[in-house]
Amino acid sequence: MTRALAAAFGGLAVRPFSDSLGDHIAWLLKNGDFSAGSRLAQSAVLRMQSLHPDSSILWMDRHWASIYVDLPSEFWGSWQPLPTTVFLDAPAATMIARCASRGETPGPTEEFESYRAKFYELARRFDVPTFDTENVSVEQTLHDISALIRTT
Repeated sequence: MTRALAAAFGGLAVRPFSDSLGDHIAWLLKNGDFSAGSRLAQSAVLRMQSLHPDSSILWMDRHWASIYVDLPSEFWGSWQPLPTTVFLDAPAATMIARCASRGETPGPTEEFESYRAKFYELARRFDVPTFDTENVSVEQTLHDISALIRTT
């Protein structure tokens, strides 16, 4: 979906926490080393920006919200200001299948459901639009996001 957004609206699709880096960030956060996990994640985002200086828009598959779900709020200040964000959602089974199709090792369904609840709380708290992608085509999702962009 990130690539489709970049193709439709311009810019470049990137995955700052790809490969084992995301696993390492998650390990740091889950083991309570919040400062190191946050710094490493922020440096990954900055690295994407520095690798693509000519791109005015970077569509990031995972960013601040992926970190906030495991990062205590007292560490959130260094991530401000937050970039314009939309959440793309689907039931856990669909998300697990999508991760597997990308070669990722998905976690258990209960873990996905827990993270979905955390993302919905973040969406509410930070007024982030959320799009259900389960029974909606990529084209319809792009249309809906385009309508949102035109009104903001």
